[in-house]
Amino acid sequence: MRDTKWDTSNLKQLLIAHQQEYNRKGIDHGLYQEPDTAFYSTWINHRMIMLSLIPEECHKPGTKVIDVGGGKGRMSVLLSELGLDCTIIDCLYMDKSILNPSGELYIPLLESHLKDKGVYVISHDFYENGIPLPDETFKLAIFSEVIEHLPNSPKPVLSEIRRILVPGGWLILTTPNLVSIKNRMYFLRGHSCRESIESFYKMEGYPLGSVYRGHNREYTRKEVEYMLGQENFTIVKSMTCDFHHLNHIYTGIKNLILNVIKPLSKKLSPDMGEATVILAHR
Repeated sequence: MRDTKWDTSNLKQLLIAHQQEYNRKGIDHGLYQEPDTAFYSTWINHRMIMLSLIPEECHKPGTKVIDVGGGKGRMSVLLSELGLDCTIIDCLYMDKSILNPSGELYIPLLESHLKDKGVYVISHDFYENGIPLPDETFKLAIFSEVIEHLPNSPKPVLSEIRRILVPGGWLILTTPNLVSIKNRMYFLRGHSCRESIESFYKMEGYPLGSVYRGHNREYTRKEVEYMLGQENFTIVKSMTCDFHHLNHIYTGIKNLILNVIKPLSKKLSPDMGEATVILAHR
């Protein structure tokens, strides 16, 4: 009998229920908040695309999954509810002083929530110190919206991810696409695609002496493929795609984007989506 837990409609309902629970419990980072507007316009679509890439062989209950740099653990919580054995590793949990938007200590709230959901948390700087787990432990690794934040080459982390995957294991990687149509439009107008120079220069959110957690380098799809190839991953699926809904845009502009700009950009280059999404095999 087919496992209906993985049906699109059920996955969407679970994501929405988790969004409501995070809001209700105040489990949100004061610096990286995910309000409903961002969730419904972007992140629900982002997670649905990631979920669609998980091979059926990884749907089996008890499949061991690691979410490297998984932040607030939203994907790990979902996969745990679907019966998978989830571990999250992130240096976020090392900073016990950060607050949620209500001014409460954030990490204890988050760690308690993840524990209740059956997610094992490793508080660790996996870039500086590697992943403190045995070889060939996990069937699936998720590395989503992290590679662009690393302070230097992703080589150490990608090597570690391959090490802890079992032979035949899988990696799902997502990251912003440096050469997306959106970024190209910014450049044509003489603007940067990065955060505003005012907030960066004034160190808003990153006081002197703290670690900058913004995007240190963004990549093209071919660059990501090259790096994975260097670590002997086999690319199974590679694409660029958009996560944003256009429902909030005026009808005329939306039609222009859907019927003219996007089809034209795809003819000029297949790599103009806002994000790179890759499924790779060890």
